[in-house]
Amino acid sequence: MVQELVSDLRNGKIDEKEFTEERIRLYHLFGNEKDGTGDFLNKALAHYLVRSRINEGQSEQISGKTLNSKIKEIAEAFKSELVSRGYKQGDIEGFQGNLHFYPTYFDQIGLEVINPHDRETGAGKNPIYFECVPEGTNGTFSLLFVPLTGQPELSDDETKRDLRAVARGVKAMMTYYGFGAKTSSGFGVADVSWDDAIIRPEAEFQQHWKDAWREEAA
Repeated sequence: MVQELVSDLRNGKIDEKEFTEERIRLYHLFGNEKDGTGDFLNKALAHYLVRSRINEGQSEQISGKTLNSKIKEIAEAFKSELVSRGYKQGDIEGFQGNLHFYPTYFDQIGLEVINPHDRETGAGKNPIYFECVPEGTNGTFSLLFVPLTGQPELSDDETKRDLRAVARGVKAMMTYYGFGAKTSSGFGVADVSWDDAIIRPEAEFQQHWKDAWREEAA
């Protein structure tokens, strides 16, 4: 979902304000930003703003110092926004998001092998085996959304926007990016069976999730 957010910014689908709003949405869905995510998003927005200045006819000579200053400014502004909305309180660093994930168990497990070749001899000596999920294997993905994070109760519109964002993220993860290890080698992409999906409570969420999913598919 972070990749999709940055892609939308670079492609002009969203502006700076929408980028920040969707970044905050990711924050309350997944919790505090980890593993360099914050730095990545700050840099992405800084580059976008710098490019916008160039497109408006300002100097094309943007120094590294200027860019770093913009990155720092964005980081501080986002932190202030989190504090003002109650996501950061006092000295508490951690924030748990509203999404909770469960293990997916598959009905088959297989093995693949990698055999790195020596550059001089062209021969492999130490094959490495790793666990994989064979093509055609079935598994169930489970996700729980619990908006109990000390924030005011979400409005219906906010809940719908959250569902739309999560639907887009799940679809992108499963059918485009892949999940697990070695996704760049073609592993981790799945066919999703919507007919078997169960959304609860059904009366409030089932149809909206279905509409959002099919909208992304279109």
